[in-house]
Amino acid sequence: MPEVHAILSASSSKRWLNCTPSARLEQNFPNESSVYAEEGTAAHALGEYKIRKYLHERVQRPTSEFDSEEMEGNTDIYAEFIINQIERIKETCPHPLVMVEERLDYSYLVPDGFGTGDCVIIADGTLYVNDYKNGKGVFVSCDHNPQMMLYALGAYHAYGYLYDIQKISMTIIQPRLENISTFECTVDELLDWGESYVRPRAKLAFEGKGNQVPGDWCRFCRVRCACKACAQEALALVKEEFLDLDAGVLEEEQRGDCLEETDATASFDPDTSAPTFKSPALLTKTDIEQMLPTLNRIESWIEAIFAYVSSEAINHGVTWAGYKVVEGRSKRQFLDTKSVVAAAQKAGYTDIYKTELISLTEFEKLMGKKKFQEVLGEYVVKPPGKLSLVPYSDPREAVDLQTAADEFDALD
Repeated sequence: MPEVHAILSASSSKRWLNCTPSARLEQNFPNESSVYAEEGTAAHALGEYKIRKYLHERVQRPTSEFDSEEMEGNTDIYAEFIINQIERIKETCPHPLVMVEERLDYSYLVPDGFGTGDCVIIADGTLYVNDYKNGKGVFVSCDHNPQMMLYALGAYHAYGYLYDIQKISMTIIQPRLENISTFECTVDELLDWGESYVRPRAKLAFEGKGNQVPGDWCRFCRVRCACKACAQEALALVKEEFLDLDAGVLEEEQRGDCLEETDATASFDPDTSAPTFKSPALLTKTDIEQMLPTLNRIESWIEAIFAYVSSEAINHGVTWAGYKVVEGRSKRQFLDTKSVVAAAQKAGYTDIYKTELISLTEFEKLMGKKKFQEVLGEYVVKPPGKLSLVPYSDPREAVDLQTAADEFDALD
């Protein structure tokens, strides 16, 4: 199960390592759960069950309101990755040490620091640390990921004196974004990072000292809605990106040249049918490219502010000048389904059920993967995923837009 969070938890380590006062500041705000966190907890429990069942442990299958074909499929991907990893390791090491939901203590570096490793394996001089991510809003890379590296430090501290560990292999499995990301380093590299970087910053963080530093790590920070550093950064970014986009244009406006007639047309690239933004009345393509990362940051901060004031008003009765709480539109629903069925049937209405084909996953479990492929394999198709624009830092491969368009046309 996901960790009960320490003050300096591994899951929030990117934040407190970069913005050291954030961990203590967060204690002034309630740690309210969300439906996404609850869904993630349910998915972790199901994934844990599948691994333990493979290891022949006596376990009971968990159930939750989030049970669905999608969650079944996502946790299958996670479990299959771990199982394949173990089976591959067994080819050279018949009895690897496999630990599921292992508490990992790294408090020798970070005061009161601990976390929970979803699956930790030690074999043939390698320490494997695996972590399941259920989210789909943020692509999580394992490359120098501080959460994974802290888990590895905790595991090495606990077992390094028993095993001759030479290499660290860390993997994040994020099925909803088709992301399996692995990062490897030597033990010396890991230990040097812990001593030279983590230890001094963890001391500052535990004491609530250091500078507030805004960044992408602010996304899930409870302080963000009231953080002066975030507000100052957002306002400065707005000023920089929107008021100072083109100093030359602003100078012309100050001279009154903006009163002259402007050519409001834009030329188009005949190959892409895209505007080239050459009109002085429009932002240039370069202007927009420079603004894109900033816009994401500003949008995220604004959303956090509105979420905070809404929660305070709805849950705690706080009033905000110029705003009020209203009831949204709702849909009718039956209060007691069994009573509805009984009353309808008593009145002579019996054709009140719909039948549906069982899901693809249920078919696969019913038949077994091999038989499923033989009988229904030719009828299975995996359509292309929804296209989205992401930064170059995203490790996913860029899409050939022409090929993608052809695939969508074929499906249509």
